[in-house]
Amino acid sequence: MLTKRDKLNKTLIKKILVLQLSAVALVAILIFFAVSLQAALAVIVGGVIGYLSNAIYFRVALKPLENMNPNRVVSRFYKGQAYKFISLFALFFLALKITEQISQADYLIYLLAGLVVSQLVHAIGPVLIKQD
Repeated sequence: MLTKRDKLNKTLIKKILVLQLSAVALVAILIFFAVSLQAALAVIVGGVIGYLSNAIYFRVALKPLENMNPNRVVSRFYKGQAYKFISLFALFFLALKITEQISQADYLIYLLAGLVVSQLVHAIGPVLIKQD
């Protein structure tokens, strides 16, 4: 059974992940009209990489905490951050291998822009989202 804190965490996680995808989509639309379709696709790929790595972090670090020993909670945050770091690099490598168009130097900046937008929203999301 989930505690009240676990339910609040789950709601906050969903809101942050939706906010991440929304911010990446907004930036991709702006880049599409300002630059090109390939640049917008690069932003989307970078944003999805950030989104997936953050989802992995949330999944590992914020499983139902219940009445867990504080040391185990901290170790889960470290483990979640390690999985996030590994998945971020693996997904980034995979994206660059699969997409030749994005791998060109002209579009790498847009790939990184999507990743940065996603990570910024992850970092400031809890401040932006009003909790009950």
